[in-house]
Amino acid sequence: MSRTAAAGDAASSTTVIGDDVYVLATRGKSVANKIYKINLKTNKSDKIVSF
Repeated sequence: MSRTAAAGDAASSTTVIGDDVYVLATRGKSVANKIYKINLKTNKSDKIVSF
């Protein structure tokens, strides 16, 4: 399942794979994008990529 949302200059996209949620988040065109992985069972999150 994937979902994309945008409000003003902020945007995010989520994808669920198994027990993990992957979140792509950005605050605007001049701010770097980040990808986070959140485990739904343990609630542990890790920053995967910052670009």
